Amino acid sequence: MRPTARHDDLPSLSSQSCAIPAPSFSLGVLHPLSTHKHSMYCYQCLVTPPPSPAKLRGAQPQPQEAGTIQVGSMGYADDTYPLRSEGQYMAPVMQLTDEWLALTLQKVNPKKSLSIQVRQSKEIARKYTVLQGISLPLQAEFRSLGVGIRTSLTRGTGPLLKKRTSKGVHLLSRVRGAQGGFSRRTHIIATLVQAAALWGTPGAEVSRRDLQSLETAVLHSLWGTSRPGRAKEIIFVLLVQGHRVSPHMKITYDRVCWLLAVARTPGTLQVVVQSCIEARQAQVRPTTSGPVQRALLELESLGWRQADHWWVWNVPGVPEEIDMTLINEDKFKHILRDSIRRRALLSLEDRRPRQFQGILGALDREAC
Repeated sequence: MRPTARHDDLPSLSSQSCAIPAPSFSLGVLHPLSTHKHSMYCYQCLVTPPPSPAKLRGAQPQPQEAGTIQVGSMGYADDTYPLRSEGQYMAPVMQLTDEWLALTLQKVNPKKSLSIQVRQSKEIARKYTVLQGISLPLQAEFRSLGVGIRTSLTRGTGPLLKKRTSKGVHLLSRVRGAQGGFSRRTHIIATLVQAAALWGTPGAEVSRRDLQSLETAVLHSLWGTSRPGRAKEIIFVLLVQGHRVSPHMKITYDRVCWLLAVARTPGTLQVVVQSCIEARQAQVRPTTSGPVQRALLELESLGWRQADHWWVWNVPGVPEEIDMTLINEDKFKHILRDSIRRRALLSLEDRRPRQFQGILGALDREAC
């Protein structure tokens, strides 16, 4: 079935109003999904603490101190439902978060995907941030499936993923001591090291510097450090399966395959993806937040161009259009791997034209 979702099909929160014991919360209602910021605050609530009892009979209570709490409903990725300020009950918001986590295959509690940030009084927030009996502590980063998603607008790799990639670099330094030759080391790196070091990176942001350090460590483990003039593209394209060994190639492969799986699975997640793409098309300067945006950027870097729909693409070297919903999955992945290798060799030609001009002609379509 072809994806036919529109904005009108987006799940919405029904307007509800319910008395909430002090402190009171003014929450929001759902409006169309947007990804124009790295971490969009989903709804805002104004927290008003109960007045302290008067010490003397007839004494006037002190003015109430109010703090503005911003709750960001995020998950494995930062494509979320933002809400605008209107009266709303908390239960539908928690239910919507639970549904989002289920759609993205996250077996975690919704409260683990809620983060709190306070503009005015942190003391008030620490005391009055129990929503529906669930405590939401102040935190700058929360974990979802072992991936750190930060609540601020800071770009780059989060602390948790940075720690994971650093551990991968340490493991690669020990691969040289493993028994076996070149093929054995390649198998260990692809199945053990990269699976742990790059876990979670397709959906979260990771800086090129961290990927470069990991890729350099992979190159040293495979090829050694005493061979000058080596070109990593030659190794990752012609000698090994780069989409399993090279961090840059593997992330591209995983992100596009995730988009392929969404296109071939009818359901609400297709609505979310199409909404993200429509929001990106409406932006003058598109951002790179969220797994949908990152997958689109990967496709554009491969030279793919979107046709009439987001699941139909024009691919360099392929005469017919590629429809993600109709094409054989193995054939699509073969074309994708070929495009990744082509991008790597074109980069090598641009970087070292005197040595590798025309290397693209050596691309063997049957190697992967």
